[in-house]
Amino acid sequence: MVGAEMARTLKAKQGATKPVKILLVLGFAGDTNSANREAGFKAGYASVAGAPPVQYLENVYGKWAADTAVAPVRSVATGNPDLQGMFVGTDSMLPGVQQALTSVNMWGEGKVAIASYDGQMKVVKQMKEDPNSPVIATVANLPAQQGTIAAQMLDKALKGEDKNTACPGNKIFVKPTLITHENASSYYKSDSDY
Repeated sequence: MVGAEMARTLKAKQGATKPVKILLVLGFAGDTNSANREAGFKAGYASVAGAPPVQYLENVYGKWAADTAVAPVRSVATGNPDLQGMFVGTDSMLPGVQQALTSVNMWGEGKVAIASYDGQMKVVKQMKEDPNSPVIATVANLPAQQGTIAAQMLDKALKGEDKNTACPGNKIFVKPTLITHENASSYYKSDSDY
């Protein structure tokens, strides 16, 4: 979802023919979440017709934390002042990304477009309150909805309902939600972290 949003954003900003540089900031080299989120972002980007040709820079790894994302992001940004896009594998690393990009004057409107993942309310709030924020999108896994579904399934199990009826296929997929500047206000909840 965020890969497609990045492609649409860069296409609108630069057209379909000018190549763009994108950096992926992930957790750890070789971990499953990093690999899945990288593959998903790239597939989403590639799914948009007329998306600008992309040059993916070598991934950097922030160990899923803000403080460890600062140095590698700053290093790549310093060496690539023409960086147009960035995918951050979790909203938890965004404060470090912001610090790194601010230090090299690359954070702000019209600079590096940033897409992230996790739907943290502090990010949704920033998008809602600042329509010029460089964070163009995040994806929410909707943990409250997942918890509600889990509680409903537990209730059915405790009542003795057959598991095939209570949970056809033995799993329920809760589709993630793309949050952008346009819809952030409808997802923002001041009393929630996610």
